[in-house]
Formats: sequence, structure tokens, C-alpha cells
Amino acid sequence: IMALSTVPDDEYVARSFIPTRIIELMHSIPRFGHTDNIGYAASSDGDVQEDYILGAVFLSAFILLVFFVWLTVLIIFKCLGSRQVGCAAGTKFKIAPFDKIRAYNANQRYDDDSEQDEEQRQIPDIEHWEAEVKWVERRARRTRTTFLFSALLVLAASAVLILLGLIVLDNAYKTTQESVKEMGGSITNAATEVKKLIIVSNQTKTHRDSILDGLSNSTNWCPNAAANPTTPVLGIPIANVTSELVTNLNGLSDFNIRGAITLEETLQEASTEQEEISFEMDLYSWWFYVTLGFILLLDLLCIIFICGVITAWCGKQPVAFNKFQTFIAMPIFSFLVNISWLFTSGFALAAVLNADVCTGSPEENLVAIFHEKEAEMNPLLFGMTKYYVEGCASSPKPDKPTAFVDSFDSFVDTAITSSKMFLGNFTDVDPDQLASECGSNNVAVVLQDLSSFSDSLASVSEGSSSTIESLRCSNFNPIATGIFHDAICYDSADGLAVIFVMLFVIVVCSMIMITLRVSWQPVADENSWVAEEAVPAVAQAGNFNSKG
Repeated sequence: IMALSTVPDDEYVARSFIPTRIIELMHSIPRFGHTDNIGYAASSDGDVQEDYILGAVFLSAFILLVFFVWLTVLIIFKCLGSRQVGCAAGTKFKIAPFDKIRAYNANQRYDDDSEQDEEQRQIPDIEHWEAEVKWVERRARRTRTTFLFSALLVLAASAVLILLGLIVLDNAYKTTQESVKEMGGSITNAATEVKKLIIVSNQTKTHRDSILDGLSNSTNWCPNAAANPTTPVLGIPIANVTSELVTNLNGLSDFNIRGAITLEETLQEASTEQEEISFEMDLYSWWFYVTLGFILLLDLLCIIFICGVITAWCGKQPVAFNKFQTFIAMPIFSFLVNISWLFTSGFALAAVLNADVCTGSPEENLVAIFHEKEAEMNPLLFGMTKYYVEGCASSPKPDKPTAFVDSFDSFVDTAITSSKMFLGNFTDVDPDQLASECGSNNVAVVLQDLSSFSDSLASVSEGSSSTIESLRCSNFNPIATGIFHDAICYDSADGLAVIFVMLFVIVVCSMIMITLRVSWQPVADENSWVAEEAVPAVAQAGNFNSKG
């Protein structure tokens, strides 16, 4: 059992909320005329709900559009082939054979219709071929440099995503789990106090009814006082004090048992909801490890590609490693990147929704959502939810939905005071003399029974006070504030924004890597051209020039 709060609601001051810059930025995403009121997301009006959703999904839709356009371009390049788009089709860098260069130059030299000047006609074949080689090498170098830079950027973005995004969001998730369970403890605590109050109230009500029957029966209590109500008995206006006591005891009515039972049922319903939320959160607590594994697998493939590009650049790449990258690593990488685009779009939407909830007052925004579902909720549960989430932070505070418990406590105090005052009239009176003057031998029994009843009322008062304490703002609002302010609006907002931005960097750089996948391919026959044709070509060029 948790310790009950001792801070009355009228003295409780809730924490204030100040939106962060990230929340303001994500909330300011263009909606193109659509509403940004998160309360409409749960509206039963389909048009209003659609209006909000269309504005919220704009950023996600734009990201998916970029992905599909880029994917379409890659498919078109692949279909066009290397003859049309060169290495953009994913094929190796190629250097034209020396014989082809020589034949081309020969045609240019002896073509009378050629418009090239004399100096161009005299360019040696080997120089033309070397220029071709250098151009391909520069192109390969730029492509590989861009590929490596993109891969390193993926690794850097992944590190930021994990450290400042995933871990922060996981901490917020765990904090929410703990807070939900703590809220469950407060609900259970209150339900326990209400249940104890119901039990003691039932017992005391039966006792009260018995006492009322005794006091109302003139032959049982004090027949002489009933016969002469204006005449005091032993100086005590028994008829008057008895009438006042009966009135105050009747004021207890049914001891508020029906209201207490409704409250207990409502708290049980809230406890069930809390248990379901806790169960669902525990069920999906694996999300962090799955997401972490996904990112690490993406990073591992990037490292493999980096090694492949470096070895290809150095001319020392094993053929088997090249095939592994091309036919195994790249398809897996492409699949993960496609999934990452969906994740990026999803996290963008989550970041926008989170920012909308946290803009202004999170409490008011959440209550606005609850208002849309008010017709489907238990009226008392809705009122309590609204009070503990929003009302406790208001000044002055609105009427408490469980005010009937507080008002009943005042009736109990009145009944206790009246019982004590009634018994006080007979403290110094001799029981035998009182029985003689009243004309009944049951007077002592009635007074003893009333004394016992007074103790029972004290138990009811204690139970009522404990129930009131268990339902105070300070038992629920700090937990709700911790969830809404700290976990959802501070930590989650930061984590979601970092994950979204870093995922976008990762998918863009990954798409660049897929586009430049030719980077780990060696330049086609580059070494063989140099080794097998460069030397003969030089000799042939020299012979040709000497003959000329």
C-alpha cells in the first residue's frame, strides 16, 4: 500500500509546461490549410478527422514521394543499360580498348571531310588512349569518394540515432512503463480505501438503523419524555436532544454506499485499463532491440561495402568478395533501405503527432481527445480523468467529480459531534435514577449501544478521510505530469525528432550508395589494358610516326 498524500487539493500546485524548440518546429510543419488541432484526430466526425490527418501526414507523404521517384529513376537507369547511362546502370567502369582508339584516330587523320585542325589530327594514339584512361579513373575516383563519404555518413548518423534517439526514446518508454504501473498503484490504493469504507459503512448503517428504531420507540427509550416532550427529565430536555440526534443520524442517509460502490467500480475499471496498457507496453518492449539490430545490420553492410570499395580502389579485391557484395550484401541492403524509408515516414508522422499533443498544454490537448470519446466512456471515469489530468493544474480548481465523498465526510463529522453531545448529557446522571424517571429499564442499554455506535462512526470517519486522501490530486497528477511532460513531451519529442532526421540522412545516403553501387567494382580490364596493350601501343605509335 502506497503512502497517502497529505496535500489538500486546494493547496496543490501542478507543474507548468514549456514547449521546447523541437516541439515548436515539428508542430510548424506546413499543413496547407488543414487543421493542426490534435483533438480532431479522435473526432467521430469523419470530415473533421480527415482534415487533421491530411495535414499531419504531409511530411510522411513527401518522404515517400521522394523515395518512389528515386526508386523509379534507378529502375529506369537499370533498364537503359550502360550504353545509355554508363555506370549509373550499375555496370563496371570501362576503358575503351587501345585498338578502338587507334582506329578512331586513324579515321580522323585520313578523313578529308574532317573539320578537326591539323594539330588535332596529329595527336598520337597513345596520348588519346591515356586521356581516356585518366578520364575513367577520375570518374571512378569521384564515384568511390562519394560512395565512401555517404557510407561514413550513414555510420555517423547511425551512432547519433542510437545515442541521442533510440536510447532517449527507450528511456522515455521505460519511464512511461514505470509511471503507468505507479498510477496503477495509486488507483489500487484508492480502490482499497473505498472498499474498506463500503464495508465499515454497511456495518455502521445497520447499527445506525437499529439505534434509530430504539430511539423512535417510546417504550424502549424514555416513555415519560415522549409523553411530555416539553418537560425535562433530570434537567435534561431529552425529547429535544433525541430529536436532534435522530435528525443528524438520518442525515447519513444510506451512508453514501451507492456512490461508494459506483466509485469502486469506476476505479476497478480504471485499474483494468491500466493493466491492459501495462501489458501492451511490456509486450512491445522488444521494439528497442529489434530497431537497434536493424540499424546495426545496416551499419555492418556499410562497413562491408567500404572494405569492398577500398580493396577495389587498391586493385586487391578478391573475386569472391566482389560477388558476395553484388549478389548477397547489396540485395539485403536494398531491402533494408526500402524498409527504412517506411520507418522514416512513420517516425516523421509520430514526431508531428507528438509535437501536436505537446503544443500549448499537453493536458488540455489530451482532454480534448478524451472529449471526443466522452460518449463511449464511463461518466465518472471521464470526469475523474479530466480532473486529475487538467483540473488539478487549474486555478481555481473545478468541482471534483468525487466531491460526494468529501461532502459525506462532513455529515459523518456532524453525526459524531451530535452523538457525543447527546451522550454528554448523561455523563453525570445515575443510570438507575434515569431509568426510574424515564419509566424504562432499557435506557442504559440504549446509551451503551449509542456509545458503541459512536466508535463505529469514528471508523467511518477514518475510512472516509483515508478515501479522500487517496483521491487527492497529489496522488495522481504528478504521475500524469511525469508521463505527459517528461516522457512524452520532452524525452520522446527529442528522441523522435533525432530518429526522424538521422533516419532521413541514412536513407538518402544509402540511396546514393545504391545508385553508386558500381564503386566496389574494379575498372574493367584496367590492369590488363596497361600491361598488355600500353607497351605494344607505344611501339606501334613510334613506328607509325617514323613512317610518317
